[in-house]
Amino acid sequence: MTFLASVLPSGTMVIDTPGMRELGLFDADEGIRASFTDVEEWFSQCRFTDCRHQAEPGCAVLAALADGSLLRERWEHYVTQQHENKYVQDKTSYLINKRARNKTTTMWSKQTKKNGGWKK
Repeated sequence: MTFLASVLPSGTMVIDTPGMRELGLFDADEGIRASFTDVEEWFSQCRFTDCRHQAEPGCAVLAALADGSLLRERWEHYVTQQHENKYVQDKTSYLINKRARNKTTTMWSKQTKKNGGWKK
């Protein structure tokens, strides 16, 4: 694969990969955890272990957002990364299941034809 890369004065790198339409996350749970340890350490301080950090009483994340201990922008980046990762996982699971169904259907169809088709 050939690609072109340029480094901007800010240090940002722009990469042109002809033919590639998009880049996305793949199996990024560990990377997100490593990148957002400061966010995830609030989770253990919530009153409820299944806290969704939206409107639950005793939510440490909401309290940290309210008092400025956790920056809202940081929280929003974390939520965005989690949503993107879930979307990719759901899409990947769907495609894997679809391929498995297609393979099963193809094998069943071949077996039916091999055995002389439908019996009445």
